[in-house]
Amino acid sequence: MNPGQRPWNRFHVREYSANSLKDFLGNIFSDVKIWGICGNDEIQKIEIERVEQILRINSLDPFSLRRLIPESLKPKAISLLKKMTRRNQESENNRTFLDKYKIKDFSITKNHLENSLDLLGICTK
Repeated sequence: MNPGQRPWNRFHVREYSANSLKDFLGNIFSDVKIWGICGNDEIQKIEIERVEQILRINSLDPFSLRRLIPESLKPKAISLLKKMTRRNQESENNRTFLDKYKIKDFSITKNHLENSLDLLGICTK
């Protein structure tokens, strides 16, 4: 994710790197630790491929015209794009993913945060 880039997930307001999240939370809390949430090797590979696919799709919109689409129409636009890019089996794939992977397939780490699937802020006043 590039600084200032709009998040891929339409429900996210902002995306952070580990350092930017620590800096942001440091303005509010006196002690901030940032940890990462990772998956096993197979999950990490799935996520890398997913992000690469998103980057390919985003490259088709170099002027970020998608930001002009009203939020209420985005689910329909995404559905159409998935059909055009042969991603219409996503709900079946999601169900398979949920059946196959469990909490034990994820871990929390203090190291290599740039490879994390998500970040977790541990904060105290």
